[in-house]
Amino acid sequence: MNFFLCVIILLISYTFLPSQTTIPAGDISGNWLINGSPYLIDGEITIPDGETLTIDPGVIVEFQGHYKFNVQGQILAIGTEQDSIRFTVADTTGYYNYSQIGWHGIRFDNTPATNDSSKFNYCHFEYAKAVGPELEDWLGGVFYFKYFSKVQISYSTLYYNYAAEGAAGIYCSYYSSPLIEHNNISHNYAGDENPGSGWGCGISLYRHSSPIIRNNIISNNIAYGAIGININCSSPIISSNTISNNYGLDTGGILVTSSPLYRASPVITNNLIFGNQVEYMCGGIKCYSDTLIIIANNTIFNNESSYGGGLSITGENVQLINNIIWGNLAPVGSQIYLWTEGTNPNFYNCDIQGGVEAFGGDGAPYFNGDYENCIDSEPLFVDSSVCDFHLLDASSCIGAGIDEIIIGEIIYVCPEFDFDGNSRPTPFGSMPDIGAYENFLGEPVGITNDLLPAFKYQFSNYPNPFNPETNIFFSIPETSNIELSVYNIKGQKVKTLVNNELAKGDHSIIWQGDDDFGNFVSSAIYLYNLKVNGKTVAVKKCLLLK
Repeated sequence: MNFFLCVIILLISYTFLPSQTTIPAGDISGNWLINGSPYLIDGEITIPDGETLTIDPGVIVEFQGHYKFNVQGQILAIGTEQDSIRFTVADTTGYYNYSQIGWHGIRFDNTPATNDSSKFNYCHFEYAKAVGPELEDWLGGVFYFKYFSKVQISYSTLYYNYAAEGAAGIYCSYYSSPLIEHNNISHNYAGDENPGSGWGCGISLYRHSSPIIRNNIISNNIAYGAIGININCSSPIISSNTISNNYGLDTGGILVTSSPLYRASPVITNNLIFGNQVEYMCGGIKCYSDTLIIIANNTIFNNESSYGGGLSITGENVQLINNIIWGNLAPVGSQIYLWTEGTNPNFYNCDIQGGVEAFGGDGAPYFNGDYENCIDSEPLFVDSSVCDFHLLDASSCIGAGIDEIIIGEIIYVCPEFDFDGNSRPTPFGSMPDIGAYENFLGEPVGITNDLLPAFKYQFSNYPNPFNPETNIFFSIPETSNIELSVYNIKGQKVKTLVNNELAKGDHSIIWQGDDDFGNFVSSAIYLYNLKVNGKTVAVKKCLLLK
């Protein structure tokens, strides 16, 4: 009796043992189902051109050695918040060294663009390692892209991955621009025993790779430099990311570099960059480029380095708008470090601790860039000790930003939403706040007037829309040299309405919908720009509608 009972128990136990599927080296496609998990990868595998592999939620993909997962076709790894898809390795030892222990990541190398988009949603990637005999083997711990963009990586975690040279997380090269959003890229490591190796631990972009990178957390990574995001000759949109508590030798947050042949023009908005520590240059953002770089509505706080705790800049075309740059630490240039004479970034409506007088670096004594409507006032965060950088109702940053500005031939409009997704500006009709968050007030409360931002110029036009003419109204606090001009949406000057000295007080100027040559212009959106003593103080839109 006892014998038969034991047999029955063994049979039942065997029935409910988890199944597993061994995948040998070679081509793969089809469906990997939960009842075949874990999938044990026992060699380098490839999804061929024109083929698709679909992986079910909850599946575990476990590499038995240092093998590549090549994608020449399409992969759909779409998990759920409750059942993510896990990519891991059997042997997790040797993570922080150059040994070939780990798996060699997912590689889109010249994948034909005729394939449909691949997706990785709610996946977990761990213990990938970019090492090997060739330089390209050293790049891209989890993801390697070359000449391919049709990929979405979202709601996923990339933990404990390694790259000998760059990008333990995601490496994009040569016109590769995947969508990267809502991921957590943390606790990764880049670099080997060679000095200078290990750049862009979280994400690294090279040569015309311009992805959208938004709503990610990039934290607690270690590398030689550019520990959060490395941008080389690329023009991504980097928005609403948290880049924090990374550690290394150079550039804890974001590094931007370019060359005369290969340009870099990123747009960096609404990011929280804090708590990064590097031993040498720049804890927050470093720009080493003469191309246009827009850095707007970011909160850059409590980063540390030896030179330039907040920002380190070389070049004349870096535009900083509506940023909080506060509480950063460095022996030279705690908030801003200007490398050389001729380094002249422009600052508009920023809150910068210590102001221009606190700039450091060889270029600081010669700084000749715009520094307009900036304040030097404690931002008054809700609680920076727990990383809550929302603004208290008494913050001088409320309503002290600029919504539109013309910089040369560039028309800049502030981000439509803040870090939380709230409309900017809030409330409607007010000016935007400085920093990554919008407070729900239009102006600060409970503080004295001497802490408020600079004079408001009461700049508007009526009627709007208009045909054939409109009145432009403005106020100035003292007798000043005034230039009032109209631009088209391309930033080209259409009409100079005023260019002389005006007395203190209210003024009204009529624009009759014509250009400097007396020709009537067509229906369109136009921008009217007010300069006071050579400095732009306000820009507004108007609509000519015939």
